[in-house]
Amino acid sequence: MNKDLSVYPEQAIQEILELNRKAIDYGNRIIQWGSEDDIDRAIAKQELDNAILNFIVLLEQYPDKHGTLLEEARSLLTSSRGNPLKAEVVGGEPYLFWPYRLLNLVNMFRSVHLPKEKTESDKDIDSLLEILNRSEYYITQTDIFKSAPNSEHDVHVRIEGLLRCIYGDLETKQRIPKKIKSFEPDTAIPSLKTFIEYKYITSRAQGKQIVDQVFTDILGYQSRDYDNYVFVLYETQRVFPKADWDRMIESCKPQNRIECVVIKGVTSPKKSTK
Repeated sequence: MNKDLSVYPEQAIQEILELNRKAIDYGNRIIQWGSEDDIDRAIAKQELDNAILNFIVLLEQYPDKHGTLLEEARSLLTSSRGNPLKAEVVGGEPYLFWPYRLLNLVNMFRSVHLPKEKTESDKDIDSLLEILNRSEYYITQTDIFKSAPNSEHDVHVRIEGLLRCIYGDLETKQRIPKKIKSFEPDTAIPSLKTFIEYKYITSRAQGKQIVDQVFTDILGYQSRDYDNYVFVLYETQRVFPKADWDRMIESCKPQNRIECVVIKGVTSPKKSTK
């Protein structure tokens, strides 16, 4: 990068993200697939190095506005060179630490220098997320229901009943035909171009299984008519922080807007009946 990046910051960001994506792809061959190929290792290291270096060059165009961020990027470069394939385990799977740290810094830069103006559609989805986050109080009320939710079905029915009061076009279990199989999102709201899927989680072990289900759902729910996917994760005890769920989704490199709503529920002593 020898051009004035301050003139084309978004283009520069896209180039950085592409380098970072390659670093993740080649790094995953080693930490997730068990590759022992020295070429994979070398490419992963080189692409990560180039991504961070290019980000540093970009930040140097804005020394007054991004001084602290520039220091963090330089520190990231030094640390990553010591162990470029450093990994953390999230949801039972290893994830490369440094590329995702770079993604966080890039998003911080974007939020300051390239704030995205929200569309009306974005605002509508934000309103839906607010309702879902606040539904925790309603769906766990034992003076309204016989017990707290005891299953995914309970969570689904209670939240969907709440949403029907607001979204008149809401549909249940809409089928999405695929070449291999059909997928059925729990809730579809056509006016928002949004699918909602509910998960009920009672333990960390079950949480790891749900991670695989979420990955499968993300791939299966691709539809030309729907742009947004929301996963409502009801945990009877804290399993994963929301930040971990967000990182797992980011690792799928989703093309659509995908959101997680994590509800801290309670365990009911009674079994509900469907």
